[in-house]
Amino acid sequence: MNITYIFGNGFDLHVGLHTRYSDFLEEYVDLSGRDSNNIILFKDQLRSGKDHIQWWSDAEAALGRHLDEYDDDTLDGYLERVLDLEEEMVEYLQRQQDLCRFDDQTSIGNVFKDFIYNSFQDFLHGNAIDMNGSEENRFHFLSFNYTSVLDRVLEICMDGKGFGLLSRRVENATVYDWLYSVCHLHGSVDTSIVMGVNDESQLGLAGGVSVTSELRWKIIKPEMNEMAQLPGAAKGMEIIDNSDVIAIYGVSFGETDQLWWSRIIDWLKEDGSHILVLFLRTGERRVRRTIAWENVERSRQMGRTILSKMLRNGSIYPMEDLLSQVRIVTDTKRLELRPLICPEPVTADM
Repeated sequence: MNITYIFGNGFDLHVGLHTRYSDFLEEYVDLSGRDSNNIILFKDQLRSGKDHIQWWSDAEAALGRHLDEYDDDTLDGYLERVLDLEEEMVEYLQRQQDLCRFDDQTSIGNVFKDFIYNSFQDFLHGNAIDMNGSEENRFHFLSFNYTSVLDRVLEICMDGKGFGLLSRRVENATVYDWLYSVCHLHGSVDTSIVMGVNDESQLGLAGGVSVTSELRWKIIKPEMNEMAQLPGAAKGMEIIDNSDVIAIYGVSFGETDQLWWSRIIDWLKEDGSHILVLFLRTGERRVRRTIAWENVERSRQMGRTILSKMLRNGSIYPMEDLLSQVRIVTDTKRLELRPLICPEPVTADM
């Protein structure tokens, strides 16, 4: 069975890193002696008015909208701001990930293995998926994160190799399961990053900017991936297409990654046996498991909420037809890595 885990920023946050865009922007807006007049004005705008940091909670979408303020004659000023923000963000994330510790490798490996093997027993509603049968499992990992924290955890599980074999006993036989390295869909701070919008519709064009081919590959992620010849996106699509189960953890389902949500919807539609597992947090409203019909109702409500985000591109495909393939895991306790990796509050001096 091919099982693909997709991790978003919720993983880094749960580990203890301060990797929200708002965390970075709180530091970015501090002026530096090397800032140009354009960057100083940009930081002033971020601190006030419509460009307050909360407006930039999704910096990629905000950068697309920010283009509204420019025309062809002033576009260089926009690109200077984009480049400065991205370069500073890479340095910030590198400092964050450098504060992680991986000393207790045995415990880290055990926690993560428990998560990938046993989480599918925890569905709010629906039959569990048995990971301990005689069929081998092939675990793939896709990441939207620019950090390499997940990579380090997988390396521990793989004993430092580029792939891993986990053995388990089934009756009188030994079955081997495969672990594969992390595929970064948007690059990483250890290589290069891809940051931008999903497509031209997410660009603010009220100022009159001409959307040239050069501008497109600088700020539209799929075209940036192609131009830079980065392998992550193409490899990620192939992994999704070949999956039997896709499990999504710590993802916000933002509009700038609509390409991926549409691909997963197509994957669900093409085979009714495909299962989408969503790890969700319920916040203050915890889900009680004592009433059977309430479990069903809550599972379907949460599934509808996420599917509506994934179908935001105007698809008329009936959402109800997909709900039977969706499984919900709420407030999992199986990935408690923070005490092992970031036991103290993470801070990074600028």
